[in-house]
Amino acid sequence: MEVEMRRSNEEGFTVVQLLASLVIVAIMSAIATPWFISHQRSVQFSSALMNFKSLIQRTKALAGIEGTTFRIDVTDSVTAVVSRHSPPPENNYVLSGDTLRFPPRVRFDAPAVGEVFYLFPDGRANFTGGTLTIMMTENSQNTRVRRLALLPAIGEVVLR
Repeated sequence: MEVEMRRSNEEGFTVVQLLASLVIVAIMSAIATPWFISHQRSVQFSSALMNFKSLIQRTKALAGIEGTTFRIDVTDSVTAVVSRHSPPPENNYVLSGDTLRFPPRVRFDAPAVGEVFYLFPDGRANFTGGTLTIMMTENSQNTRVRRLALLPAIGEVVLR
């Protein structure tokens, strides 16, 4: 009986060992969690930028293929909508069905709302504003994490 008791006491972990391992795991997760969240936001921002640039490039290519002028309207702080010029009459644009919506915390800067990209069949692009700024906020207090300005030439990028 005494031998069996000794054997059962020697197997397993002590409470101190379990607590020590729990503390180590807690410290490691406290260090890794902020990095993971930051990395996740960075990937989300980069993905949103790539999607927007892809929308512009697709529309630019389609304008050349169809020989039609397209426009991309920045309708609100998170949405860009593509329209196709359909003459006649002049300046008549119809929706082409291509729409981009940014994920949470990624948005166009307020002055860009209502601005328009014109993409012409000859490959030219014109933006009615000076630059288009895309931002990512860290939280609801609008703490700026990243800003990106797209120049009218489309594809020229300046990070701030």
